[in-house]
Amino acid sequence: MNLKAVRDALAEVLASFTGKLAVVILQISHATMQTSAVLAMAAAAFIAVRWFKIDVIFVFAGGILLWIGLVVSNIV
Repeated sequence: MNLKAVRDALAEVLASFTGKLAVVILQISHATMQTSAVLAMAAAAFIAVRWFKIDVIFVFAGGILLWIGLVVSNIV
């Protein structure tokens, strides 16, 4: 069994997936990132997950609660 061929094929599939994911993220962010509040929340979520290693579900729940608070207080 030639594992190098399998590794190479898997690397190509993962590269293709990463490219497609980047395109989708850019399309979604272009459509949704319209205000500075949204940009700040996205940056804070990225920092929380990347550097502080906070679980994504907690960042997601915190973002929802923060967004509800901003909408209720008419900031956004």
